[in-house]
Amino acid sequence: LDNVEKIEVDSLIPGRAYTITVNHKSTLARGSQAYSLLVSGVGGVAYCPSASGGGPGTRIDNVKFAGINNPNTSGCKTYSDFTATPAAQLPLGGSLPITITYSSCGAATNTNLTVYIDLNNNGLFTDPGEMVLNSVYPITSNTTTASFTGTIGIPATATVGSYSRMRVIAQDGPIQPVPAPPAPPCGAYTTGETQDYRVLFTAPSNDVGVTALEYPTFTTCANDSQLVAIHIRNFGTTPQNNVPVTTVITNSSGGPAITLHAICRDSIAPKSEVIFTYNQFFPSMAGLTYTFTSTTGLATDLNNTNDQNVSTITVNAGAAAVSGTATICGVTSAQVVLKAAIKGNDLPLWYDSPTATIPIAAGMNTTSSVITPNKTYYVGVSDLNAKAGPPNKLAYSNGEGTYFRFGGNFVKFTTGVPLTIESAKLYVGHSGKVSLTLATLVSSSCESTSYSYSPLYNTVIDVYATKKVPQTGQQIDVPAGDNSDTGAVYLLNIPVPTPGDYVILIDCSDSTNLFLNTNINSNHYPISLPGIFSITGTDFRCNPSKLSDSLTYFQQFYYPFYNIGIRLAGCPGPRTAVTATSEDAPVIVLSGNILSSSADAGNQWYLNGNPLVGSDGDTLTAKLPGTYYTVISDPVTGCILTSNKIPFSPSGVDANASIGLTTSPNPSNGVFQLQFFMNNPDNTSVTLINTLGQKVYEASYPNFSGQFSRQIEGGNLASGMYVLKIMHGSSTYIKKILVKR
Repeated sequence: LDNVEKIEVDSLIPGRAYTITVNHKSTLARGSQAYSLLVSGVGGVAYCPSASGGGPGTRIDNVKFAGINNPNTSGCKTYSDFTATPAAQLPLGGSLPITITYSSCGAATNTNLTVYIDLNNNGLFTDPGEMVLNSVYPITSNTTTASFTGTIGIPATATVGSYSRMRVIAQDGPIQPVPAPPAPPCGAYTTGETQDYRVLFTAPSNDVGVTALEYPTFTTCANDSQLVAIHIRNFGTTPQNNVPVTTVITNSSGGPAITLHAICRDSIAPKSEVIFTYNQFFPSMAGLTYTFTSTTGLATDLNNTNDQNVSTITVNAGAAAVSGTATICGVTSAQVVLKAAIKGNDLPLWYDSPTATIPIAAGMNTTSSVITPNKTYYVGVSDLNAKAGPPNKLAYSNGEGTYFRFGGNFVKFTTGVPLTIESAKLYVGHSGKVSLTLATLVSSSCESTSYSYSPLYNTVIDVYATKKVPQTGQQIDVPAGDNSDTGAVYLLNIPVPTPGDYVILIDCSDSTNLFLNTNINSNHYPISLPGIFSITGTDFRCNPSKLSDSLTYFQQFYYPFYNIGIRLAGCPGPRTAVTATSEDAPVIVLSGNILSSSADAGNQWYLNGNPLVGSDGDTLTAKLPGTYYTVISDPVTGCILTSNKIPFSPSGVDANASIGLTTSPNPSNGVFQLQFFMNNPDNTSVTLINTLGQKVYEASYPNFSGQFSRQIEGGNLASGMYVLKIMHGSSTYIKKILVKR
């Protein structure tokens, strides 16, 4: 170079190799030259020199090590720098063979071979353990070539991806029984040769560890069956499965440690990780701090420094106790109104015993048809320990079904409150990945078996085969009674923040298939936790080849989520006993044609099951024949109470009066309101006849019964007298109508 310029570059990483390209322009030539640069040690400290001080002696003819195969063609030298050649690949935790071939450039001598590697990449060879090989070998001469093969262990403490330096020294020693001491890594020595090489620390072939605690999280609430899930990572270069894992759980109360142990049968690809869920549980308590020490135990693991993860979680405090009221509506009623005195978004759950796991109702203001013998109910905030769905695959058709490769199939469900679908038991025929998409169903067509949806959330879970003999295939049938596959619990964590109707779409990849029940001979839908979560069906909504049974075809299937764990938004609080009171229904009496209610307010009168608009006082004048009663709604208790029922018939022998036949107005302009009541169903007709015997209006009502109240429009009728004729079965009713224009 004609000119030398100092260039300062920030952020060069020790141990990394860089290339500097210099472009030069002169009157003689134009071109570029590439120069290699190896940054040595922390802060760029240069490595110390090493060479023979007494001239050529032992010559290193070849070094074969971790990808290096470097024959010496330059003759006898005291020092050779081969750091520009490709670096040796040194996997952490590995033991690698090295072969050094050597001969003598002078007199016969003992040769002492020493190898140093700067393992911590600080520019020195003098740290403990950095002399990785030292051997004394027989006499060599310029007519003898010797070869040495040894093993160099690479500790797991080096940094993956960093470059460093290896120094090989062949030092001559006297021909005597006592071997010479190892050559120092720096400075001059008697005679021999030093060679420097570049090395790259790489991931070991077998290296598995725990990187994090996935579950429980910092939002965790107390749970009698607390789920535990961890991240297991394959740091190495070889696929792994059947990795032993152990998690030891201790808590701040000083109670006994809990140990979870399992074999992670997930297939873990190199440089990737899976979330593994234990199928063992432990009871977590509100307010306690738990420490999870999770460790992998792969026997062939070459790097134990990343095997363990320690995480600490404090379980949130539970909600306060809640008070409430319960009212049984009517002495003989089969309904109880349940009200909880609570503020905020926490969910009250109602139970029929202090230890029940399935709630009978959910909500601040709700009802239940469960009437307990002692009229006592129990309310707690977010106090849910029950699982949703069938407990296992034997719940339907005695386990008959198939392992199916789902591809966009979906499960339909409804939620009544915000919740998270925390976990589910799955039966897996072949390991792989399963994509789960929470969505709302926009449209679906039975005939074309097509549908459209709006996606809301997606997660991909790693699943391992729970089937004893894993099998690939689109459909693998399982006979009834086969319980050889006991399934496994998998963490799902699918949030459903808004109550409503949803689907979960299921897509299998990597030859994965999941079990579903088939040939179920009863309607098992909906499958509900009352007021919380209800599975309503699947995408097998119809059989295109048998459209006649399309409404029931989906009921023959259930898939693939069993024993579903549901997590509510708040933490559970203690249950409070609530004793129900009874509220009596109103009583009505009839005097003449006047009906009276014992309820002073809130009445709504009914005739033959139909509400009488505007009739809400404590008395009512009966005009039409039929059965009368009143219903009151108590705004305080929430009860809806129905009185006793009283039949009423107008007095006298007038046939029209017996059916309550009225027309209004009369006279009219040809348009009038007609009312009557028929107790028994029969064919009914309404006819309007002029004085010439001609029908000017006619309407038919097959098999009519009950209250008739309609506007009759006779059309452009001339003024005069008309006959209204009503026929009900074999009975005829006549009334004169006057039309005035």
